[in-house]
Amino acid sequence: MVGIPSIYAMDAAKCNFKAINRMISIYDEQDRLEHINILLSFFTPCPLTRRYDTAIRHGLIRLTTLEEWGDFDQFDFNTPWTSKKLCGLVLELRSGTP
Repeated sequence: MVGIPSIYAMDAAKCNFKAINRMISIYDEQDRLEHINILLSFFTPCPLTRRYDTAIRHGLIRLTTLEEWGDFDQFDFNTPWTSKKLCGLVLELRSGTP
């Protein structure tokens, strides 16, 4: 998961990407790439949680109806604090994973 509201979001994502890269390398060294499945999604805050309140303070527009909550995709959830650079890195990593 990437994009948790934080001033360190990019650093955290880079750390996660390095760990993912290492896992892929290990599986590749063992000739087992077909056994790895990496799924990246963007942080999606749940209502009535502290992270949701933090997300609201960081610019998330409050979702108020079931239709609004039903109209997002956790893999492409757009949050105001997630930079275009970070989104691009996530999409790039997704496109290159087995």
